[in-house]
Amino acid sequence: MRRAAEQARGLAEAERAWRSVAMRWSTSTAVVSLSDGVLTVAVTDRAVAEEVRRRSAGLVSELCARMSRVRSIRVTVAGAGDDGGARRRADAWR
Repeated sequence: MRRAAEQARGLAEAERAWRSVAMRWSTSTAVVSLSDGVLTVAVTDRAVAEEVRRRSAGLVSELCARMSRVRSIRVTVAGAGDDGGARRRADAWR
């Protein structure tokens, strides 16, 4: 129970940090999870996904300044493969 509460707080913190560093993509991205230092972000647009991947080192540095738990970013394109749940979360988050 305590671990679940910590994970929920960590995810909420990651969402706030992501929104502050990735404002330009706020309508096409959503934080899906934070696990073992890997922040997974669902993206609804492939061009945005490529831009986030290209800029990931800088984004990780900015995120680390806000929260030390993020070491890398994993980008998933919502709707690709079996990632329908991520797409629903991304759509709901907008």
